[in-house]
Amino acid sequence: MIKGIDLHLEDFFNSRDRKNRGCSTGFNLLDYCIHWFEPGLIILASRPHIPKREFAIDIVNRIAVGRPVTYFPYSEKAGSIAVQFLYQRADVAPINAGACMTDDDQKAVNTAIVMLAETKLYIHSSPPPSLKELLTFIRDDRRDKSEDPGLVVIDDLQSLVKAETGLYDPPMYEFSSIVATLNKIAEEYRQPILLLTNLSDTSRKKRWHPPGIQDLERSGVLALYTNAVIFLHLYELDHQYREYMCIVSKNIYPYPRTSFGVVYDESSRHFT
Repeated sequence: MIKGIDLHLEDFFNSRDRKNRGCSTGFNLLDYCIHWFEPGLIILASRPHIPKREFAIDIVNRIAVGRPVTYFPYSEKAGSIAVQFLYQRADVAPINAGACMTDDDQKAVNTAIVMLAETKLYIHSSPPPSLKELLTFIRDDRRDKSEDPGLVVIDDLQSLVKAETGLYDPPMYEFSSIVATLNKIAEEYRQPILLLTNLSDTSRKKRWHPPGIQDLERSGVLALYTNAVIFLHLYELDHQYREYMCIVSKNIYPYPRTSFGVVYDESSRHFT
């Protein structure tokens, strides 16, 4: 867990150039560790069965209140992603949806529908775009715009690579070309891009070992082009709540590697 970080938090969040730091994640400690979502590539990675997407959705729900967010679902249908956004904002457990939904739950969902309609969230509909279409969308969206860039989310990198190359495990030069292209467009248009990705097969066997850069799929390429890497690691189990360790590595300020705890509510799918 973080030690000594509280001494600097007040100065960080009261600094005059706060608005120029990038896009806030909505999580104060995460903002401090990665210096906000600055223009460039940011990785969010975990082992299977860790609620990485739910963490990303929680972040997006916080950001989209004031800034534009575009979500590209490559590994799941857009409608399913939209439902996850809805139920998380409504603070209603998906298991209670449909016939099991109470009157209070229904009111919460109706309110969430109105709230989501007022946000700046755009979920790209199926089929997912090719890399060329994705880059064209970002260029057209960012060109001649003075407003804050917000965030682009790609869920997930492996599915994008598979859609682009037709292979789950393409040659290194093809994988590197895709990541380099994303990085180029992110830097050119000063656009933060959050990439969801998996850890390597070897790392998945070390269930309780906190992951690092070396545990990423194609870690050398990702380490070269990304601003920061965020790992979500299971720390402690409970009947309803699970505590995860959020580990931040690479190109962060002011610590080379930092970790802090986040608690996940299995019923509402919220992180705190």
